[in-house]
Amino acid sequence: PRPTEVFVRPTAPAFTPRPTEILTRIPAPVRTPLPTNFATTISVPDRPTRTNMPTDYFFVRPTGSQISTPPGRDPTMRPVLAGPGNCDNPSITRDECKASIYCEWVLISGQKNYCQFGPPVPPTLRPSFPPTDKPTFGPTFEPTPRPSFEPTLKPAPWPTVSPITLVPSPSPTLTSTERPTLSPTFITPDPTTSPTIKPTFNPTESPSYKPSSSPSNKPSSSPTQTPSAKPSTQPSSSPTTSSEPSQTPSLSPTLSSKPTLSTSPTYSPTKTHFPTLPEYEYKRPQRVDIRWTPWDNLDRDIQIEVSEALGYNRNNWNNLKTNDVEKLRWSDLSERKRTAATLLGFDKWSWNCWINNFESFSWRQLYEWELTPYLESLGWNSQRWNGQNGPPILKQNSWDDLTSEQQESAMQLCFYKTSYDELNIVEYGLGYPISRPAARFVPWANLDSEMRATMEQTLGYNELSWNIPGLNPMELKGWFQMNDSEKRGAEAINCTDSCWDCWQAQYNTYGWQDLVNRGHDEAYAALGWTESSWCGESGAPATNKRSWNELTEQEQLNATELCLDQFNWDQNSLEVNTEPFPFIQPPLRYKQWSSLTFGQQQIAMTALLYKEETWDNVGTADIEMRSFDDLTDFQKTYAVELGFYEKTWDCFQNHYRAEPWRDLSPDVRVASEILGWNQSSWGITKPTPNSYDKSWDTLSTEEQAAATNLCHFDNIWPGGASDQLVGSFLQEGVKSQAAQMLPKAAIVASIHVLMHIFI
Repeated sequence: PRPTEVFVRPTAPAFTPRPTEILTRIPAPVRTPLPTNFATTISVPDRPTRTNMPTDYFFVRPTGSQISTPPGRDPTMRPVLAGPGNCDNPSITRDECKASIYCEWVLISGQKNYCQFGPPVPPTLRPSFPPTDKPTFGPTFEPTPRPSFEPTLKPAPWPTVSPITLVPSPSPTLTSTERPTLSPTFITPDPTTSPTIKPTFNPTESPSYKPSSSPSNKPSSSPTQTPSAKPSTQPSSSPTTSSEPSQTPSLSPTLSSKPTLSTSPTYSPTKTHFPTLPEYEYKRPQRVDIRWTPWDNLDRDIQIEVSEALGYNRNNWNNLKTNDVEKLRWSDLSERKRTAATLLGFDKWSWNCWINNFESFSWRQLYEWELTPYLESLGWNSQRWNGQNGPPILKQNSWDDLTSEQQESAMQLCFYKTSYDELNIVEYGLGYPISRPAARFVPWANLDSEMRATMEQTLGYNELSWNIPGLNPMELKGWFQMNDSEKRGAEAINCTDSCWDCWQAQYNTYGWQDLVNRGHDEAYAALGWTESSWCGESGAPATNKRSWNELTEQEQLNATELCLDQFNWDQNSLEVNTEPFPFIQPPLRYKQWSSLTFGQQQIAMTALLYKEETWDNVGTADIEMRSFDDLTDFQKTYAVELGFYEKTWDCFQNHYRAEPWRDLSPDVRVASEILGWNQSSWGITKPTPNSYDKSWDTLSTEEQAAATNLCHFDNIWPGGASDQLVGSFLQEGVKSQAAQMLPKAAIVASIHVLMHIFI
């Protein structure tokens, strides 16, 4: 097909366009079904009128309004072979399904293929800028949700990281490739039965997954350049036993957390500087999370108290081990300092461990508490600890230089990477591998107009996708997949290359072998991921559904190594939540249908299957009975366009009733029990408890607080006067009773939830 040209249609008897009517000349073989009720506005400069119109072209107007076609011409619209109500018809053929703009053909390996409703994708709301140099060979199946900002001028400069072919070819290639693939193929289930006759000219960059069943005929000419990534976890043979002691002592004593038991006494008494201690087991105190909270995130009252009593300020709070008070043990604190430390959640043991790291105690005291084995693994002994021979060499090394056993010993002394290396907690948290890009975590409202425009134009951010991590499709891209314009946007927030892959994408674009090669597989494996679950062949691990506070300490530390913290793990908002609900209310959902823009109405109708009646009557639409996970990827995309994401959808749309009881968080489960729910009665199709028949005013304070925790409020409460949205509701700034009762309800709900969790 020839390139598309845009021109003004000359005046003809059949139709006289207005000066702004723009028509598109398209080659006849291209047939593009355009969904009705959608409008695309194209703004281009006026061009000279053309009168030499060839006869082999016909006209299509890109707007959705009706126009008459020239005499003797056929319209470009194909007949719709299947409407939205016929997609589920088992008699519909594959070709009819694919020809319909309302249906999609589903391919599932090992199962019968079928047709299902695949809502039409609205056309691009804005044209691409600038346009591409050449037209596409055929129309796309679905338009892009956002226009491209610049055309693709060159093909990808490098090959794909992993091989694309899923099954081997029936016969080998005649000539070898110029260089090996970056990653070995992974489809072959078993190793080859015999070694290759000739080695490859260049070795592969990564080893094969399985060794060959028999060794090669000849050894390699030179040893491998690097040792294996991990030492073996078990010895090559069982240890030898002897009735006689060894002639020479071992280089270092064996460390054990428990004493060695013997069935017979020793021939001579053991000599020691310290007396034998009664049985004692050290247990590290629980971490006090507030000490790892950045200064600007502390409440103002806490800031004043720790500033006046403990001498903290923004600098020495955010930079660990820089305040002199952290050199004092609990018994050396004054009564005023102890009171302030208690307010932060510390007691004697947690202060001595997490703040002082036992550095103010003598070696003998630490021996009595059975802490010296951990210090010895880090290179300390009594002489060095007491300052006679200077500090150990290992103390001068960074956390990353320690072995895994030494890091475990340091953690038993309440060290993390940030405290061991004395780093800034704003930049490194519990121990991020890469410093946190501060510019990315500034609320949208606090960005200047120039930065907002840059983020919108280069990375496609808006207020919602900026404030909530993980909503922007751009964050699913790796650095190597980004074009120059997108990379310039990332450079504006000081996050490029490895920073982007860690903080924005969490290495999601890497294949499993790439994670292994770069050492990120251990952190993901500790969170329950395997190669099959990473590749989508099996389900995600249980940790994927847990909140940050439900993770164990070790799981949190492994997530930290992937640039995950409580903010982006829980998808918290950068915007401060001043509402009584757990999350900020999606504003568009509680506007009347007539107040929505035309584009918003089209998205609500076609993607989420709303009508004006079901939109204005909250809780009556079928789509609101589904959880966010039950939506299609297409519907999730446009739910975000209307201001929803997983948390706000599940809370405000169906109040978690589409979720199984076992998947509810503890606070949601407690709130549901207060309203009369239990495990057997819970469900979106189950009858509601008696509390739902009461009006909002007759609910007790505890019930109102529980209902608010489930994102209910007076105007949409089932037992209220009406679910119909009124004109003044949330559009003229009128607060609901739920918002007015925020302080009391929040306090009651918090106390009740804490009591249930404690019990």
